[in-house]
Amino acid sequence: MAEILGIASAAIGLVPIVVEVVKGFGTLCKAMKVAKACAKQLKDLDVNLRTQEQIFINECELLLRPSMASTQSLQEMTRDFDNPTYHDGALEIRIQSRMSQSYEQSIEIIKAIRLSQQLLQSELSTFAIVREEKQVHESLRATFKRLKTRLEVGFNLSSYEKQLDQIRRHNCNLQAIRRQLDDLHTAKPFKHATPLPNRPSLPSWISPVRELSKDAYFALSSAFSCQDDKHTDHYTALETSTRSPGQKSSRLEVAIVYCHGTDIEDHTFLRLILQSCLPHPEWVSKTGTAHVPKSTRRVQFAEPEPERHSTESCPVPPEQRNLISLSAVDNACAYLESTMRYSTRQHTDYLAYLYQESPCERSFYITRHTDGYSPDSYHRRKSLQDLFKNAPATRVTMPGQLRLAIQLVYAVLQSHSTPWLRELWTTSDLLFETTGPNHQNLDLDLFLRSRLLSHNDTDSTTTTLERRVHRDKGKSIPSDRTDGYGRDNYDICNMTLFSLGIALLEIGHWAPMSQMRLNGDRDDIATALRVAQENIGLGKKYGRIVRKCMQCEFGYGHDLGKVELQSAIYSDIVCPLQELVDRLDGP
Repeated sequence: MAEILGIASAAIGLVPIVVEVVKGFGTLCKAMKVAKACAKQLKDLDVNLRTQEQIFINECELLLRPSMASTQSLQEMTRDFDNPTYHDGALEIRIQSRMSQSYEQSIEIIKAIRLSQQLLQSELSTFAIVREEKQVHESLRATFKRLKTRLEVGFNLSSYEKQLDQIRRHNCNLQAIRRQLDDLHTAKPFKHATPLPNRPSLPSWISPVRELSKDAYFALSSAFSCQDDKHTDHYTALETSTRSPGQKSSRLEVAIVYCHGTDIEDHTFLRLILQSCLPHPEWVSKTGTAHVPKSTRRVQFAEPEPERHSTESCPVPPEQRNLISLSAVDNACAYLESTMRYSTRQHTDYLAYLYQESPCERSFYITRHTDGYSPDSYHRRKSLQDLFKNAPATRVTMPGQLRLAIQLVYAVLQSHSTPWLRELWTTSDLLFETTGPNHQNLDLDLFLRSRLLSHNDTDSTTTTLERRVHRDKGKSIPSDRTDGYGRDNYDICNMTLFSLGIALLEIGHWAPMSQMRLNGDRDDIATALRVAQENIGLGKKYGRIVRKCMQCEFGYGHDLGKVELQSAIYSDIVCPLQELVDRLDGP
């Protein structure tokens, strides 16, 4: 292998290979300088090559620094790669001892960089002919044009970019290993005698809200129907919170979203409140048997008494017993819109009830949200991904970015393993309300959007709906992140948390993955793995949080169903993010 790479057989070890690669960059940059003079299309490639050269030198300096005897000798070595210190066997032993198992892998990465250098050097050798054929007072570019046809002298830009992308990828891998080594050596040793610090416990309201929202989705899906051919897609959206719901623990704020035609931006957003309780016997007897005419007279009712506990039997006053079951309405979509659009804004109205016998015995009042229907043309709800694409007009402050990140973590804790949040989710699944003609004001009310599976499409039983949700997990919202990849291809431990890491990364850069993608990235996941190793504007601590989510490194396995992992996410992600917000907000 050493002979193939142009490295002397005696050059065994990491340091001699580093020297050869640095020299290789020097030779390659000279060849690229000639090529750039011949073809202006290679100007950006020249800049990128020199950037990768400097990144490699910096990484090697950081990698060698802990093993050096003094900073002065290190500075001398980085200025002169013929320095005899590079041939010091004791230095190689110290490096190998510090790097341990990472030593051999780092050598393989550096060898791969050298191989990419040689392949690129071979392709650039074409321009050596141009230099030899250059006439007096003739520029290299003019010579290149003259010889291009006669000698078939040309170049393949995409091939050059491919080799440079390989070098960039190897640099990122080398950087990742170096950072991990730094973390391992700076981590405090574990002492059994020292008691573990008390972690902040997971808020007790998160699990009940998750179970409640899961029941609400299946109950709503089982009862929902639409007969309007102009409504191409229906979604339901769940508002998530970062605070305890308190006395409103049995209430959920949801929305019905339907699109007009193929433009998802042209949609109607109907806000509802689902208030849960155990089913009243009269509701059970009426479910599926009540006949409701197509034109139903709306009746207004008084505000309900606050529920003491979600498992209590529903107190059903006489006037509420006249409520209809949404599943008995022929066109539930039109019914909900008409009752919400024309009802008074003085108070919330009861609209209908939901009852799903299996798998839960829970039922829901459907009531109108006070802001359920807004004709304001400036009221828009954009996906978070759309806000990124409209940057910098929609960019928020640094504390705003961190608060948004906290909301996303809460959303995952509240909605994982439910139809509201897919295993592979994206920022296009998150809706926010924007106000103003340019959508410049962001209201941090977060809605999780999920495709609404109505009983019009297939059997309305909950078992069938559960199967369809499982089958359509990757189809709720279109995403290029699902093209041509698999979990095993990237060794992803937990796809939900990996998606959270990608979303946090996009928040940190305030840009979608598509705008950060390079030619060598096969998809968003490859882009995220690369960008996660780079600096983020929100700081190093935020970068570590992103990588911890993507790698699911919490010390409690990879199953989000375990309370221990959920608690670790809360204490290791939410609490540090909140500390950053408090520090920025000041006293």
